[in-house]
Amino acid sequence: MNRAVSAAILATVIVGSSTAALADDKARRKGNPVVIESPAWVVPPQVDGDDYPIFAAYLGVNGSVSLECMVTPQGSPANCLVQEERPTGLGFGDAAKRIILRHRLTPRRVNGVATPAKFVVRLPFTADYDDPENAAAPPITPWDGPEPSAPQLANAREVIEAVGIPPVAERLGLDELPESRRAAIQAWAAELFPPDADLAEVMALGMARLWAKEALDRFVLGTEAPQITEAEANAAYAGPDFTAIDAEMKRRYCAAYDCGDARR
Repeated sequence: MNRAVSAAILATVIVGSSTAALADDKARRKGNPVVIESPAWVVPPQVDGDDYPIFAAYLGVNGSVSLECMVTPQGSPANCLVQEERPTGLGFGDAAKRIILRHRLTPRRVNGVATPAKFVVRLPFTADYDDPENAAAPPITPWDGPEPSAPQLANAREVIEAVGIPPVAERLGLDELPESRRAAIQAWAAELFPPDADLAEVMALGMARLWAKEALDRFVLGTEAPQITEAEANAAYAGPDFTAIDAEMKRRYCAAYDCGDARR
């Protein structure tokens, strides 16, 4: 899954602070020209893959957020408030705040004096994800390699148990959603996704199969085993059709809640 995203940033100073207004008045009373320098980004904010709300990324839903923030005389954004968030309820607003607060601007200056000011910034979130509704399911190729021995399967189970499988609520990022929505989505997930124990067994079997193939290849060839191909790995880990599960999750969510204008 490609987590690349793109973002375009617009920032506009909309209201000067009382300090800025006093500086303006003082310059005008002296008859001096008032030179105002608007804030500018030192490095323009950009939405990285890790910034994207997890469940929105899972659904492949785009978003857009407008924030009103203060810029301090030191150039730090502060006190950001969400003016507009589309769609709501998927965590785009909180994500936008985190992105803006880690960046810096040059401050607003009145005749060279740094003053606080308000500004508006808009962040579009554009997911570069395959849409589960439109993505063609890869062909199912049965595993035609060697089946693992009992010790290989036991070792694989130990590895999977040690690594652990995160609960489905964590995998889907449900903690980023409003509490009022979590129960419904959790119920859909419990219905659609395989139990964690079954998923762990699928992963252990796939891992053990690849170990068995590697051992057989080394024995037959007498050299280092060839690299496992993606097709072989997919066949080894053959399990539930997550493409269908993902499409049904998106269908249910978008029927019950707002998915915005970009239902891809």
